[in-house]
Amino acid sequence: MYAEADRWSEDKKVRSVMKGKGVRKRCAGSSWIEMDEKVLDFVASDESHYLCSEIYILLSELSGNLEFADYENELGII
Repeated sequence: MYAEADRWSEDKKVRSVMKGKGVRKRCAGSSWIEMDEKVLDFVASDESHYLCSEIYILLSELSGNLEFADYENELGII
C-alpha cells in the first residue's frame, strides 16, 4: 500500500521489519484469502487454482460491499 501511494521510505521500513522477522511473500503478485476456514493463495491474473471462480466471486462481492459503503482507501491512516 505504501508503494502504491509512492511512500517509498515507509515501504522500505515495513519490508525491513518483515525481513528481520523472517516474513516473506511466496512470490511477487501473490495474495491469499481465508475462505471456509482455509487459507487460499493465488497469483495475480492466474486462473489455474481449482477454486478460482469462487475466489473471484468472493472478491467481487467484497469490492461491491466496499463501494456500497462508500469506502475510499485512506492511505494516510496506515
